Amino acid sequence: MTDSVNHPSHYNSTGMETIDVIKASMQGDEFRGFLKGNIFKYISRYRKKNGVEDLHKAQWYVEKLTEYEMDQQDAAIYTGNGDGGN
Repeated sequence: MTDSVNHPSHYNSTGMETIDVIKASMQGDEFRGFLKGNIFKYISRYRKKNGVEDLHKAQWYVEKLTEYEMDQQDAAIYTGNGDGGN
């Protein structure tokens, strides 16, 4: 059975996840905006289009945004450019 939210087969035809290709092609703020835009899209349409599946998709993008922000925070701390979240 395919996972239409976490790993849709049509987004992995080359062996790479499309989200990884998108991330590699963008600057940090661009990628952040991409994620936020998709969160908004899926939340705003869920009642009129795909229901709970769209909420799961929004949640998936929230998780990606959370991972991205945590990675940025860790990188800032590691390089001495952050204050450790204080």
